[in-house]
Amino acid sequence: MKGASDIAGELLALCLPQAVQLGIRLERHGAFWTGETTGSAADGTMWFASPSPGCLVLYHDVIPRADMHLQEESTGPYACACMLEDASSACSRACGLALRPVGARGGAAPSELATFVERRPHTLTSPLHAGERYRSSSIILLPDFFDALERRYPGEFRGTFALFDTCLGVNEGIEIRHALGKISRQPPTEPGGTLALRAAAEGLVASLATRHDTLAHDGDAAELVDQARRYIARAFDDRAAPPSVDGLAKALFVSRSRLCAAFQRETGRGPGSFIREARIERARTLLDTTDLAIADIAKMLGYPGLSAFDHAFTRATGLSPSAWRNQRECVSPQPRIL
Repeated sequence: MKGASDIAGELLALCLPQAVQLGIRLERHGAFWTGETTGSAADGTMWFASPSPGCLVLYHDVIPRADMHLQEESTGPYACACMLEDASSACSRACGLALRPVGARGGAAPSELATFVERRPHTLTSPLHAGERYRSSSIILLPDFFDALERRYPGEFRGTFALFDTCLGVNEGIEIRHALGKISRQPPTEPGGTLALRAAAEGLVASLATRHDTLAHDGDAAELVDQARRYIARAFDDRAAPPSVDGLAKALFVSRSRLCAAFQRETGRGPGSFIREARIERARTLLDTTDLAIADIAKMLGYPGLSAFDHAFTRATGLSPSAWRNQRECVSPQPRIL
């Protein structure tokens, strides 16, 4: 698709593969890309636009002619608010999106409001079934979008990105439904349409920002700590060093002070203490279950040198790393993992 250089590549990766696989040929109409298909793959329509840098508004309504697997790639972190109708909700869950339902469906309403955050690049595969209708409206926001707002309004939007990965309530649902209600089957190509979509996206984020303090109670603190634990665990699973406190706050798109307050509320200690204990715990596991050299374990876990690892491990366990391994091997040899 030529002429889409004004849309960030990270955003195009979330919509172009869908169009190609569904046989939708896109054409540009001002700020909008629109297309329909009545081909062998599916019947339906799709359009998208980027009303401001780092923001993608996306609508699609398709019915596959045969069972298929739809692939899309995320190349970096993004936040999303979406209205999922018909079979789209089940499809989104099946592909692994960590949807956060917003509020509750009203009566027999066929649509579901949800938010979610994708933090790492990966490929998603969505199963589509012949004859079922898949319809959704989405506002997708890159971290750059929030950074731009923070530059324009210092301090007002800090931490808002992470709210898309929390459990939002009925009041937030009203704001999200209002913003997504601006997205319909036909793109608003009339004069002022692009500005209206930009206002909808910024208004949605502004409404969440105004409720930031209200949302930052016990439940939100627990959720943030849980996110931090999962992030650290993933780093260990990837055999990478755990992040610093500042690095963890940046990865979770919250301020250091908010992260520290959440840990203090939920665990009675700071995140630095938790990271240090988690690192020692992983060191014990690696010493028990692998043949990795102690120096390699120290490097893997981010210690500046073998002596620093030896000192930290001895202080935490009462034994040096080598003594710990020798003791475990003498008492109960563990299976080794290469």
